[in-house]
Amino acid sequence: MNSPSPSIRYESAGTLLAYGPADRLSDALSNLPGSIRRVLAVCAGDREQLPSPEGAEIVPGVVLEVRGHLGAFRARAAAPGGGVDLGALSPNRNALFDLVLDLYRTPLIDHEVPPLGYAHVYGDKEELKAALEQLGQLQGEVRKPRYYQFDEQRCAHDRLGLRGCRACLEVCPAGALCSEAQRIVIDPYLCRGCATCMAVCPTGALEHAQYRPEGLLQMLGEGIAAEQSQVAPAPSVLVHADALDEDLPPGVVGIEVPTPAVVSSDLWLAALAMGAAQVLVLAPDGLPNATAQVLEAELNRARHWLKALGQVPERIRCVHRLQGVDWAGLPVTWEPVSAAQFIACDGKRERLRRAFAVLQQGACRAMPMRGVPFGRLRIDTANCSLCGACIGVCSPGALSMRDGSLRYEAWRCTQCGLCAEACPENVLGLEPGLFPDSFLEAEPQTLKAPEAEFLCVECGKPVGDVALQRATRSLVADHPIFQGEGAKLLEMCMACRQHRAAQFSLAAEDADLSSTGRPAD
Repeated sequence: MNSPSPSIRYESAGTLLAYGPADRLSDALSNLPGSIRRVLAVCAGDREQLPSPEGAEIVPGVVLEVRGHLGAFRARAAAPGGGVDLGALSPNRNALFDLVLDLYRTPLIDHEVPPLGYAHVYGDKEELKAALEQLGQLQGEVRKPRYYQFDEQRCAHDRLGLRGCRACLEVCPAGALCSEAQRIVIDPYLCRGCATCMAVCPTGALEHAQYRPEGLLQMLGEGIAAEQSQVAPAPSVLVHADALDEDLPPGVVGIEVPTPAVVSSDLWLAALAMGAAQVLVLAPDGLPNATAQVLEAELNRARHWLKALGQVPERIRCVHRLQGVDWAGLPVTWEPVSAAQFIACDGKRERLRRAFAVLQQGACRAMPMRGVPFGRLRIDTANCSLCGACIGVCSPGALSMRDGSLRYEAWRCTQCGLCAEACPENVLGLEPGLFPDSFLEAEPQTLKAPEAEFLCVECGKPVGDVALQRATRSLVADHPIFQGEGAKLLEMCMACRQHRAAQFSLAAEDADLSSTGRPAD
């Protein structure tokens, strides 16, 4: 299943920065593994009774801040007048630390999934020994996969100073994502591959580099096809992250991935559309809380979609153990399609749309819901000038202009709000929710058609749409240039406007000369 991807390389000389109260530092220094030979210990308290193993330097102080990752940690300690960089005390030539042992009650790096090379231990001596052993193993060159693939063109983050989607920024348990210069930036050294960001990304801009949707769909399709003849009424799919202790029963397709978040909601629904009776997600032990919460939210949303489509919501659910699971499932009441139809789709949104079209049973049910990346767009057509500002910021391509009409495709819309923010007339509004009828519309919806063509009052040439001319007039009507006779400038084409403005200028110049008594040239 794994696809080749670039790896991330760390280089560690095994230099350890340890800090904390004297009693905990004493335990740490007494249990250093042989692989850790150079230590800077920053002691908050009496350091006279601390052991002094070879290669260890002990200094008084309080560490205020630590940041970085294996082989590249920086630290700052308290000092008169502010903080001081501890790099000058590092045994490494690059003034960085390779490893960090944090013995404070409150960790200085508080991400749920800390960076590689950092360990926080408070109080438990056995846990301390285990942490030191693990840190001691991080020597020399250490490699890990680059877990993610990011397509910035699909991303609905900020544009032109406007606030857009922030779904991934709000959930990363490793603190690997940030926004810089209106762009999503991912630190590959901090990313630990939990795939939480990929699960919440509404456009599919973030995908797992090794477990691509196309490969997972191929695996699902082949597994479902192979099991369809083995069980009635239809096979089940189990997504699991750990090796199972027992064989799965006949008729169950097992999909093993490094974390369940890799298989997102579009693939669950695609599995049903390909003929699975149900999709079960086995939640592993030790899943980060942020990931578990996102997984539960995505499962809940998928169940709501099934309900809106007229299906039984329990076809998709999470399980915490396999004992007692009913593998029989429910009859498949739709005509299954092949994996090829989903592999050919252009991204996450189109896969969802294709799955909905297969799973729809009878009349659809509209379900307004707050905070979901689906919905509809409201528009005040009377005040829309068809200026196109909304189109310029819509990266998912939900808005477009054709033959002068503003068109909208609900299935592409992520409710990021950029279009409403960009609208100079404030005529657009978001309506989040699950609206299958809108999502499944075959053709783009026309939000606003052009009004009558506006003609220049001087030469009769077309100038533009009446609505655009009306909006322009409202914006500049109070400007001194457009008062009195100048108001006619707003009803002219550019050429006639320039000609009339030149006439106004000459007339003003003649009037000025007359008032001074000087003859005109």
